[in-house]
Amino acid sequence: MLQFIVRGIFSNLEFPLACIPTRDTTGDALFPIVWEAVRHIEEAGLKVILITADGAAPNRKFFHMHETSALPPGEVVYKTINPYSHDHRNVYFMSDVPHLINTVRNCWSNSFAHSYSRALWYNSLCC
Repeated sequence: MLQFIVRGIFSNLEFPLACIPTRDTTGDALFPIVWEAVRHIEEAGLKVILITADGAAPNRKFFHMHETSALPPGEVVYKTINPYSHDHRNVYFMSDVPHLINTVRNCWSNSFAHSYSRALWYNSLCC
């Protein structure tokens, strides 16, 4: 499920803008959807400052799609120009920290458990 939630920084504003059922979504498919949401929010008079997403591969791909030739190789993409802002300000990308912490916890918990799919131990030491 792709959700767009608008939250205020200095106000109690919080509302769902859209919920879109997705399956096997790619970063390429996210690109126009996310920027259309940003356009609608900006046209409503609100300023988009941050886009937060979990660490799923399509979301990481979406962030990396904003690389520019001015960015040194291997540098993390964490911002881009908001094309719908009148003052050409940046919009920043951030991973959802609580979700990432939960993912790490689950990986440690499942390390060598069940399907032995996550080897997070090395020489009897937790990595």
